[in-house]
Amino acid sequence: MRSFAHCYLNPWAPAAIGKSPIQMLSLAIAFAALRLLAAANNLMIHFFGVAPIGAPIEWIAKRSSPLVGFAVVIVPLFYVLSIMMSPVAAKIVASGKHARAPEHALSTSGSVRD
Repeated sequence: MRSFAHCYLNPWAPAAIGKSPIQMLSLAIAFAALRLLAAANNLMIHFFGVAPIGAPIEWIAKRSSPLVGFAVVIVPLFYVLSIMMSPVAAKIVASGKHARAPEHALSTSGSVRD
């Protein structure tokens, strides 16, 4: 979760390269989780007529605009999900570092030496 203490505009910068893979992967996993929450929200609307995510959006939209209502609810939800997914992303990134072939095992053409 500490990887979100600093967000970088250039994720490939030398200062950011240690944390940016975790941040980017966290955002991707959070997007998938947000889509699952949206699907669950739609199922609740269909079966029970209740919209747990849509209700606060509608309440805020009545007092301002639909865009503001959507942004005030969804953006913090996405950010919180991203932070919650950072330990999962860190484990995936760490497991990927151990699974790579050693640099000396690759030839200049990129194929594995015999």
